[in-house]
Amino acid sequence: MVKRAADQCGQSPVECAHTSILRLADDVINGRLIVMTPEGLSDFCMALSGPAAPVPEMVELMNWSAPWERRRAADK
Repeated sequence: MVKRAADQCGQSPVECAHTSILRLADDVINGRLIVMTPEGLSDFCMALSGPAAPVPEMVELMNWSAPWERRRAADK
């Protein structure tokens, strides 16, 4: 599997493994790696599969016209 991945990246297996280790370390150090218990994952998946609730700030943002649309309307 490592050899296939390395071939697809144009790297040797050692270079590919080294790159992967550095990427994982960076994710851990910078807080991008999320670790959760099986129960936490289950709760997270349940929350994602539930009905979505509108976020008023996002609704307001989506109702704004784009800057180029505002300029075009002002030119008329």
